[in-house]
Amino acid sequence: MPLRVAGNAQTTYLNLTPFARVSSLPSAVALALRHLGIVLLPDVIAKPLLKTGEMVHLLEGTTGPHWPIFSVHAYGGEKPVHINRFNQLVCRYFASL
Repeated sequence: MPLRVAGNAQTTYLNLTPFARVSSLPSAVALALRHLGIVLLPDVIAKPLLKTGEMVHLLEGTTGPHWPIFSVHAYGGEKPVHINRFNQLVCRYFASL
């Protein structure tokens, strides 16, 4: 399985043989923390683990694609004020990382 890794003005392809697949982020982190593979994690998850030394950054300066984050609410009409405020706080938190 080729993994495309884009770095500083260069692209590298790594041929990996997956031995496990997970369906959730916590599962992927748990496997990596037990030295059972490598993971591509969002900064919000990786930075604390890198700070404590629980994980190491294998490909410095290399990042994955940027994915949008969507919020979904169950209200049929206008979003309530507290939902808007929560979205603003989440956006501010991610922007500060």
